[in-house]
Amino acid sequence: QYAEAGQTPSPQKLNFWDAHIGPENVDSHTSRSRLFLQSFDDFRSRQNLSKEQLRFAVLVQHFASQDTMDFRRPPEKRMHDDVFEGILTSSVNAQLVTDAHRAEWAIEGDGFVVPKAQNDEERKQLIVDFGASLVTALEEFLLAFCKRRQLSEKGSDYLIQAVTTQMSQCGLANLDRCSRVGQFMVGGAGLKQHVNYNISCTNAGPLGEALKLTLGCLKEGFNFYQSTTATPMEDGPKSCDPQSCMYQCATLRFTTKLGLEMPDGEDEISCVVIDAYDEVRIHPTHTI
Repeated sequence: QYAEAGQTPSPQKLNFWDAHIGPENVDSHTSRSRLFLQSFDDFRSRQNLSKEQLRFAVLVQHFASQDTMDFRRPPEKRMHDDVFEGILTSSVNAQLVTDAHRAEWAIEGDGFVVPKAQNDEERKQLIVDFGASLVTALEEFLLAFCKRRQLSEKGSDYLIQAVTTQMSQCGLANLDRCSRVGQFMVGGAGLKQHVNYNISCTNAGPLGEALKLTLGCLKEGFNFYQSTTATPMEDGPKSCDPQSCMYQCATLRFTTKLGLEMPDGEDEISCVVIDAYDEVRIHPTHTI
């Protein structure tokens, strides 16, 4: 596709291909997926999960863990080129800051939602103020966790980068690329999209204190949809009942290990999916 378009893949895209193409890479990722399922509670307890639900959980685990590991790679080996900023640190994913006003947030039970504005000018200022207050609260929460876990300055930056990357469009993109919801485009005058992020501390047993992050997206009120896996000639837009909805969410757990316990002497941050769910409810009527 790049050759046909006369374009050159970015270094990050080439690194992504290098890490995923070839028998050895496939075998390695397959082995890790099997290990994940062995510790995935819904799988171990023999819950009545469909193949699609299991596929969703396994793929989200793969991409979220790959994102987390990416920050430990040398810059020339990374698969992403995200930009980071912040108020108390310089480690918050810039995409989180940009899209902060488009989501609802909860940090250890405290909610953050953009207040309603009387006019456009007031809304612009409210968005700026909201972004600053959210980022500050999130940084304070994460820095306090890092201090309790005795992470180094580098390890703290690494954790904040990993967590805030999943608390941004990057995390939602992981859900989209793995779920049934991502196989459809939806639209209509009544379309509403609700994005939520909820982060708190949790007890991970022998792994100690950990972070639990739930991210989700609900789409409702749309009156037409189209498959992204078919050509327009094969499957054009279809109308549907506005009661149709699509929902996807995942809960991730971030754990830490001090550098003293690691061969390379650097703090380790691990990301594991502990819950994942996606649902598509479409009530079609006729082709538009």
